[in-house]
Amino acid sequence: MKLYGYYRSSTSYRLRIALELKGLAFENVPVNLLKTEQNDADFTSRTTIVRELTYAIATELHAPLNLPVLKWLKDEYRKSQDEIGVWYRHWLKRTLDPVEARLAQLGTGNFLMGAPGLFEVVLLPQVYNAQRFEYDFSASRHISAIEKACLALPAFQRAHPDSQVDAPND
Repeated sequence: MKLYGYYRSSTSYRLRIALELKGLAFENVPVNLLKTEQNDADFTSRTTIVRELTYAIATELHAPLNLPVLKWLKDEYRKSQDEIGVWYRHWLKRTLDPVEARLAQLGTGNFLMGAPGLFEVVLLPQVYNAQRFEYDFSASRHISAIEKACLALPAFQRAHPDSQVDAPND
């Protein structure tokens, strides 16, 4: 894990504390804020792409597809589970198609930036939920490759909903 930070940045400091408390090893990659290295093309291209795709998933999908909204559709509007599924897949498509197109444009492989990071952490739970609602990923070659690569890793396997103690056995 790499931590791009500045030695006296309070944000970097907080993250170093959290990583140390959790006993997580990390490589410190200095980014000198006084020299505005955070604005260099190498740095901004990496963080802009990660934020762009992560925010698409986290902000465009999480709120409208969250349980309170789905319950509201069912209770307030008397929508059937099939109708709710249509709603769910509609919003997935509106976000995941452009994400897939951007991943194709970037020529991504198994991970957005060569190793799992924030994007993959945000993407995988959404893919899991999309599959529960029978979303068709057949045209999502890059998203599917990222999911497959992530699920091959022990960290993602241990975190998977089906691996949790309260997961049903069916």
